[in-house]
Amino acid sequence: LGDWAKLVGESQAWREASYGPLQACCCRFATPPPGGELWPDEELREAEVVVWAAAAMARCQASTPMGTAPPAAVALVELQSMMDEAPEPWQTWLWAAGSALAATAPAEHCQSMIEWMLPRAPWKTFAPELLEITELPFAEGMEQLCRMLPAGQPHIALGEQLVMLAFAERPQLGVHADTVRAQSLLLQAVRHSMGSEAQLLCAGLAQRVLPALRAAVDQEAEAAPSEAEPT
Repeated sequence: LGDWAKLVGESQAWREASYGPLQACCCRFATPPPGGELWPDEELREAEVVVWAAAAMARCQASTPMGTAPPAAVALVELQSMMDEAPEPWQTWLWAAGSALAATAPAEHCQSMIEWMLPRAPWKTFAPELLEITELPFAEGMEQLCRMLPAGQPHIALGEQLVMLAFAERPQLGVHADTVRAQSLLLQAVRHSMGSEAQLLCAGLAQRVLPALRAAVDQEAEAAPSEAEPT
């Protein structure tokens, strides 16, 4: 798919045609199903594939100007209702594909795509064991978008939200080989969002993260069986 994206990337007509399925997907899901029914699995499966493919192509074509066409990532605004209302497991996969597409947005759309990704973090879906697949790509995309934020302008609220995501509580099933790497990328995103305001980051950690970690440690210590006194 990457080779195909590079092949058609030089032609504006081919680029527009290659995103035709994404545009058709937006049209298809513009109107909710009648009677409050859920979208059929077949249509949700197709939507996930279309969004994933669009993300892969946009990532490979990032260095090629889009001309007057809007970036593919803006389609997420039209698809978010369908994604948010989709039953599991489709919501997990649609959010993951959508986050991958959001991460391809150019600098002028980075703030809106960050706002799109934040409430759809992989920790908020149904199966913590899937974090092994979804968490690291989410963190990579978030770090990439935050890297494009305007310099010299601290985004304090965003930084605090990212800190909370980096240290989000997770069950044992949610811990995987890339957990630390994902946390590191989110903390890099915090640094991009805070800029030179390091003291704000420290204050946020002290007020929001450290008390929660301290409470979790105290709770674990109370729940642990007491060791027998040596005789």
